Amino acid sequence: MCRRQSRTSVDLDRDDESDNEDRAKIKVPLLKPIEYDGSPDPLKFFRFLTQGMAYLREGKIPRESQLIRLSYFLKGKGRKAYKFYASEVEYEVEDWNLQQFFDELFNYCFPPDFRMRQMEKLNRMCQGNLRVREYAAELKLLYRTIGTISEREMVTKLWKGMHVSLQRALWKECQDPERSTWDEIVRTAERHEIADS
Repeated sequence: MCRRQSRTSVDLDRDDESDNEDRAKIKVPLLKPIEYDGSPDPLKFFRFLTQGMAYLREGKIPRESQLIRLSYFLKGKGRKAYKFYASEVEYEVEDWNLQQFFDELFNYCFPPDFRMRQMEKLNRMCQGNLRVREYAAELKLLYRTIGTISEREMVTKLWKGMHVSLQRALWKECQDPERSTWDEIVRTAERHEIADS
């Protein structure tokens, strides 16, 4: 199996004591999440979710204050995202948890048939002109918005949507859509894509 070498060289285990003392004094500022405007854009929503969770975790925000803190970053045209917070969460904030908050924020900001449309898009999706990595990333975003697809179904869709030449190469490499993992298939297909270009 080929191992990919790191393209950056960072030595965090140096024994230089003065460097260690300097590092201990440096404080990294807490990064705030980028404001979410309530637009039905999965990339914006998942960026807010990921950055919001990191902000709460790294800032060690107490559980009882987490939703209030996240509300500071709900903005945008018509304040759609903040309207959700104000109308649904604000006066019963102690009854909400983070999972419920993000699930309901998604349901409030995205059309009711959004997941169904994403499923239709998934069913039509194939690699086309995309590189393997781009195709895999598009699929992962669709899977994340749909939410109820098994790992094996994801791998099968990845495989079946790839160019036939890559599927043949995968078979020759003893890869199999029933047994191989997502990462194995992507890595092997990328190597063949590079070799054939």
